[in-house]
Amino acid sequence: TPLYSSAASDVYKRQKEYILTAIVTVLTRGMPILVMPLLTNGLSIDNYGLFAIYIVVINLFTPIIVGNLPAGILREGIQYNHRGFKLLHIVSVYCLLLAFLSVISWFIFDFNSIYLFLFLLIASAAHQECIVTYFRANYRDYSFLFLSVFRASSLVIPAILVTLQILDLKGLIGYYCLGYLATSVIFT
Repeated sequence: TPLYSSAASDVYKRQKEYILTAIVTVLTRGMPILVMPLLTNGLSIDNYGLFAIYIVVINLFTPIIVGNLPAGILREGIQYNHRGFKLLHIVSVYCLLLAFLSVISWFIFDFNSIYLFLFLLIASAAHQECIVTYFRANYRDYSFLFLSVFRASSLVIPAILVTLQILDLKGLIGYYCLGYLATSVIFT
């Protein structure tokens, strides 16, 4: 019967989504741990400790900035697409505005560029969480996969450059920030 085959294909589609989401989440969330040997080889203990603190700050403030909205939309399901996606769009624009204001304030107040990179990383990570939510809610699995690969490579490439002694901590954070910003621009 057509109803059964439609239900079976929907179950298969959801299973594929769950497996892909699990693999991609391990890849993106576990990337700082996977590149740890590269970073510990190229950075001093103090600089690696600072980098670890920066990663914790980014992961702590990203859900605060977006109000953990993407998780709520995915958990509850989007019953009203127009409201949920409009809210995601507003938060996404807010994150990009926050990044822009960070750059402007850096030019005006001339504070340490590490803080600028940190603000930009938090804003672009929050922006990407909104994009990821949109991709996952619309079953755009391959877009979600490509976004996650770009996010992961934004740390892997600078970590390799740190191991080769081409970058220091400031360069690592700067190129990590550049990778995240490029990913936000590409997938917007």
